[in-house]
Amino acid sequence: MAAPIIDSISAQPATVNPGQMFVVSITAHDPDATTGRLVGVVEDKAGHASQATVLLTISDPLSFSLTDPDNAGFVITPRVGQPGVFDCKAPGA
Repeated sequence: MAAPIIDSISAQPATVNPGQMFVVSITAHDPDATTGRLVGVVEDKAGHASQATVLLTISDPLSFSLTDPDNAGFVITPRVGQPGVFDCKAPGA
């Protein structure tokens, strides 16, 4: 199994003042993911049918974390229900 791949990590806003709040978002994917296809069919009483296909990516569950390795004093709070999104506060003030 290959390691997950981080597609991007960004801070919004990218420049903050001491004590200011910002959001860090991480997007990543599992290179070992597979794809499955499902077909939905709708039919009326006369037998006329329509169908549509949806592709589904089947991935290993990914866990996200964000740390302050220099112990600069950032406050990091993961958003519940939003993997890879963190509400943060800059040190100071």
